[in-house]
Amino acid sequence: MLNTENKVSLYFLAGVATSLNFMDDFKLEVIRRYEHAGLEVQSSMLFPYGDWSRRLWKQVMEISYDMLPRLTRNSSYYRGELVANHIMKTHRSGRVVIIGHSSGGVAGIHAAEKLDPEQYSDVRVIQIGSPKCAVSAAAQTSSLFIRAVNQVGKSTDPITRIGSWGGWERSGGIVRWNSRKKAPSTVYSIPMVGGHADYFRSREPFINQFGTSNLDQTASSVWDWLN
Repeated sequence: MLNTENKVSLYFLAGVATSLNFMDDFKLEVIRRYEHAGLEVQSSMLFPYGDWSRRLWKQVMEISYDMLPRLTRNSSYYRGELVANHIMKTHRSGRVVIIGHSSGGVAGIHAAEKLDPEQYSDVRVIQIGSPKCAVSAAAQTSSLFIRAVNQVGKSTDPITRIGSWGGWERSGGIVRWNSRKKAPSTVYSIPMVGGHADYFRSREPFINQFGTSNLDQTASSVWDWLN
C-alpha cells in the first residue's frame, strides 16, 4: 500500500567509485512513478563512500569494514551513520525509502538500523546488485535484495555473491548453519541484459526480446515491492 501521509522521502545511494550521473535515469523514473500516484516526493542522491574522483583503495577498505560482523567493525568507516544523519536532517514526514546500488545497499541497511523506529516507523531498504551483509531481524521484512540473472537464471552479477547472510542457529537441540538467517525477507532475481553495471540501462543493447529495458525491469521490481 502507498503510505497514507501522501509523502515519501527517497534516498538513492551510489556504490564505490561511481560517476555522478550513474543513477540519475533510475532516480527520475522512481520519482515519476510516485508523482504519478499523487505523492509528494523529496529526494536525495548520496555517495556514502565517495564518487569516482576519490581514491578507490580507500573506498574499498571502507566497504570491507562495513561488511564485517558488527563486533569487529571499525565505527570510523561506518558509512551508514553518515547516511542516517543526512536522513535525520532532511526527512520531513511520510515513508522513508533507501535505495542503494552495490556498496550503497550495504550503507543503506546500516543507515536504516541507525534510525529510531519510533520516529521513523515506515522505512524501506532496497539493495540492487549489492554484496550480502547481515540484516537485523527487525529490518528483514522491510528489505528487498535485487540481483541480475540471465535468461536461464544464472547470476550475471558477481558482486551479489560477495559476503554472507549466514548465521548459526539452534533447532531441536542441533546447532546448524543457516545461510539465509540474516537475509532480507524478499530476494528478486531479475533476468536482464548485462550485469553489475547495467541495472539502470535504458537503451540498446540493454533491451530484452520483449522490448523491456533493464531500467524498466529494475524500476518495476522496486515499485511492485514497495506497493
